[in-house]
Amino acid sequence: MNNTRIEVIDALRGYALMGLFLIHMVEYYEVYWLNPIPHSLNTALFAIFGGKAYAMFALLFGVSFYIILNNQMVKGVDFRLRFLWRLILLFVLGTLHGLIYGGDILQVLAVCGLLLIPLWSVSNRTLLIIALLFLLQVPAWGLIAFINQSDITYTQPFFLMFPEVLRTYAEGSFADVIAINSFQGDARKWLFMWESGRLWTICGLSVLGFLFARMRFLSSYEQKKNLFWISLAAAVIAYLALHFSKDLIATIPHNAKTQGLYFGIFDNYKNLALTLASVFLFIILYHTFLQKILRYLAVPGRMTLSVYVGQSLICVPIYYGFGLAGWSYIGQVNSFLLGITLWLIQIVLAIWWFKHFRYGPLEWLWRAGTYTTWKVLFKK
Repeated sequence: MNNTRIEVIDALRGYALMGLFLIHMVEYYEVYWLNPIPHSLNTALFAIFGGKAYAMFALLFGVSFYIILNNQMVKGVDFRLRFLWRLILLFVLGTLHGLIYGGDILQVLAVCGLLLIPLWSVSNRTLLIIALLFLLQVPAWGLIAFINQSDITYTQPFFLMFPEVLRTYAEGSFADVIAINSFQGDARKWLFMWESGRLWTICGLSVLGFLFARMRFLSSYEQKKNLFWISLAAAVIAYLALHFSKDLIATIPHNAKTQGLYFGIFDNYKNLALTLASVFLFIILYHTFLQKILRYLAVPGRMTLSVYVGQSLICVPIYYGFGLAGWSYIGQVNSFLLGITLWLIQIVLAIWWFKHFRYGPLEWLWRAGTYTTWKVLFKK
């Protein structure tokens, strides 16, 4: 793995982190959904990053899995059991983070990462088949079939069974937020991931990222430049075909009971197409004159864990009732501008940090925990 490849991956990870952060800002860290008022800025950001930023994280999680294990295998070390321990630590960190911000993604990545360990030795063909089974939402189709054939009353999504969660974020004390996120908030997130199909997308893209890394796809742009352009065109065509087929999709016989789940599957297909298009386009642009700008994203991309958790520690009190209750008065435009300002500050701080340290603080802690030793170099 050469340095250019690593920097491209870090930059793409930084781009995904930026998109996720801006979505969180205009969502008021989820309180927006207590009383959603449509706004063109909100619509635009969700079109660009909504359902795509987290998906890029999943793809890059699979890439990182391969890089870490392959680097160890080259040294003659079977790292799979230690990687399992690494995932357990990530799940614990995600659980703690989830007490502050109920929409935590670290838990989900850790659970989906378990799928990769037994797949290390399987063929590329098997990896592709497994990835497609998840990306085509086969488990979601199974859920639809199960609900349709059961006596379950399904008038609204299961994750909406906890309406008190958002109200607690908006009006509750810090202790109230911790208490509700310890169960209802966490359950709400997992039900949403399950019902929306995002859980299957994360699993599928993690496997696909593993396959991409094994095939050196993301690290050989110059040799595969035409393939990147073809892949970009295919992803765009797939999205347009799905977008302009919505009337046809609606005419396909389906049970009204699970209509929301049915259309949600096709929304996931569209999001998947745009996610892959975004990845291919970013890598193409990174190999142009824009690299001078895009490479700044690589710096926070190297400390994604620390930045992601730090964003919640700073911004949740800005929007939640136990802090400034900004959800009630900041507004979409100001939230976006605040997000841009804070993101630029994060880049500056990350640049300063890596002048003095080898890893982000949580990255170092995670690494030390993985190797069960404090003798991991931190300062440069």
